[in-house]
Amino acid sequence: MKPEITKYLEELIKIISMPLAEIEKTLAVDSTGISVAYGKKVWREIREEYQLHKQYLKLHIICGVKSNIVFSAKITIGTAHDSPPFKELLEKAVKITKAKELCGDGAYANRKTAELISSKGMIPYLMPRKDTVIRNKGSSVWGNMVRLWHNNLPLFKLHYHQRSNVESCFSMIKRKYSFYTRAKNETSQQNEILRKIVCFNAGILSENLLENPIINDYKPF
Repeated sequence: MKPEITKYLEELIKIISMPLAEIEKTLAVDSTGISVAYGKKVWREIREEYQLHKQYLKLHIICGVKSNIVFSAKITIGTAHDSPPFKELLEKAVKITKAKELCGDGAYANRKTAELISSKGMIPYLMPRKDTVIRNKGSSVWGNMVRLWHNNLPLFKLHYHQRSNVESCFSMIKRKYSFYTRAKNETSQQNEILRKIVCFNAGILSENLLENPIINDYKPF
């Protein structure tokens, strides 16, 4: 498959998600593994077996927690850490939606990421490590988040656990469009995964066109 197809697929993901931007006030970020061959185990079964990650590609997304629409997606090698692709994902997402919060698991919990989220006008809800102490160290955003987690855990969890919607998103994508790719070369594999997201977003948008009157008033141009 031609590499330039990737740009068109990413643009389709963006265009299909735009009508749902107004209804999404909270975003969630996470990643999952997609097998590059039929017959491999599903990602959750080998998630802790890091030596097997090279047999997978990693799909990173930011989605809305109300509709599960995917605003941005990036594919990396299976051994890649979750944090490095986050900035690119966020930059793409904020061009579409003006959400107020973003939640993510411990892989994203650091001062730099918290500050980046805040700079885009959102409040971060990133799960700190158990031994994290309340220290700003130049980041009041980080300090305030950790302070809320430390002093009012139920309230923190009320916001943070919206993150579970991104896991539901991954589950739906894999159930509908499979957890592996049929393509053989890397470019084709990445484009196949992006096609899954395009189809998934189209389904989410179709459902909302029937259920949400706000969507029917959307004027793209």
